[in-house]
Amino acid sequence: LVRERVRSGAPIDRDVQIFKEEIDRVNAILGRLGTLDAEAPAEPARQSIQINRTLQDLLALYREPLFTGHGIAVRLDLAPQAPEVVVEADGIKQVLVNLWKNAAEAMPRGGQLHIAVTDRVNYEGRLMVEVAISDTGKGIAPELLEAVFTRRPGREAEPERGYGLSNSYAIVRRLGGHIMCRSHPGRGTTFTLLLPRSCAQRPVQP
Repeated sequence: LVRERVRSGAPIDRDVQIFKEEIDRVNAILGRLGTLDAEAPAEPARQSIQINRTLQDLLALYREPLFTGHGIAVRLDLAPQAPEVVVEADGIKQVLVNLWKNAAEAMPRGGQLHIAVTDRVNYEGRLMVEVAISDTGKGIAPELLEAVFTRRPGREAEPERGYGLSNSYAIVRRLGGHIMCRSHPGRGTTFTLLLPRSCAQRPVQP
């Protein structure tokens, strides 16, 4: 990616910063795997982040290896006012990458991925930010949909519907959010995240 940016004469400072943040995030995950309490649900350090910027940064890194290189077109519809969500930054990044990886694996012959952000969704009296991730892949069979967030991969299970989704569910719930899934075999799947919205934020441009 850096080589392409340099070749085109585009600035690379922001790209290098994104790459460094992702390397640090993955390094922290690998470090936790080596500890005895790797499976213990530690209380995350929450902060307000701009979800629009997070999506744009992750796409800068993962668009080519996950999507463009496999014939998958990505459409990103951001919320106009760049809403902030109260989450643990590394955790929500892991959820997004897990869902994107699932979508890419569901479209081995190419397809379309639509990522849409909607602000100010009232869910049970709380203002949330909705992030919907829709693919045009093979979908999830009805008999598997009910347990899609709890099933662990086995001999007959699809690997992309295993640990990634159960971990994503645990992370989102731990952060005070919600994750939902709807799917139609042969027509695609949509995962919807509802993330706690930061009410004390300044209006900013996306």
